Formats: sequence, C-alpha cells, structure tokens
Amino acid sequence: MITSRTRYWPHDAHAVFCYRNRNYDTAQPMTAYSSTTAVLIVERIADGESLRGICQGESMPSRETVRRWVRDNPEFRQSYTEAMQARPDAFLEQIIDISNDETKDWQHRRLQISTLQWAMAKCAPKKYGEKITHAGDPDAPLITADAVDVGRRLAFILTKSALEQQEAAERS
Repeated sequence: MITSRTRYWPHDAHAVFCYRNRNYDTAQPMTAYSSTTAVLIVERIADGESLRGICQGESMPSRETVRRWVRDNPEFRQSYTEAMQARPDAFLEQIIDISNDETKDWQHRRLQISTLQWAMAKCAPKKYGEKITHAGDPDAPLITADAVDVGRRLAFILTKSALEQQEAAERS
C-alpha cells in the first residue's frame, strides 16, 4: 500500500523537498519550460502578484522550476527581469485602490499601504526610495572641493608647519 508519505519518497530532488516541507498532496512535478506558462507568470508578476502566490495556483510550476527557468533560459530571464522592474508601478496602483476602498478598517489599509511603500522602495530605490539630501548647517554650509584644491590646502598646512618648526629650532 502506498501512503502519502511514501508516494513521493525518494524519487527525485523535488520529492525530497516536498517531503521535508510536508507538502505531500500538493507536490508539483518539475516541469519543462512552457512559453505560454512563462508569459502568464511574467504578466502576473508585472501586475504585482508574488511568485509564491502564482505558483500555488492550479497547473502552475513550482517556484524552484521558475527559478530554474530564469537561470537556464535567457529570454525568460529578460522578461522576468522586466516584469520585476514593472512591479513597483503595479504596487503604486494597488496603493491608490486601497486608499479609495472604504470598506476596510483604516488601520488595515494603512498597514497595507506602508507595506507596499516599503516594497516599492526596496524594488526601485531610485524611483520610490527615500530621497537623501546632503545639506550642511546654514551657518556653516558644506564645501565641495576637488582633489587639486585639497592638495593645495594640504601643501599650505605642511609648509606652514615646517616653517614654524624651523623658526622654533632657530630660537633654541
């Protein structure tokens, strides 16, 4: 008799993974690359859905399979990268939808929005990250100096120090 525990053990690496994670009944087999499935995955990622959520669906490959596709297939890797770059824009649209939805508790909406903002800042720091401004004190503003200017100042300080030491030696 084959039980759910022995059904997947130890035929392949994915079965071992499922066994260790006690995922007996939802174990998805390693699938060959499918361009239609790949396009669907890329579109859903660009719409802001997580890879974990996509791969839990019916007739979808496992996350390990998708990672293998990214690693082994240059066309899919390019599409996947572009989808990941478009994802923060989908998060922005989700923020707008959440802020307009009055059916949920405002604290829950606030948490969702801050989580999406954090994810946007991590995914696209140049576009959505915190803007850091370098400004000095109004009474003592920052001074920008190039290497030549720094060299001149250093030479002046060293020359002045050498002259002071020479004068001190002459007095003694």
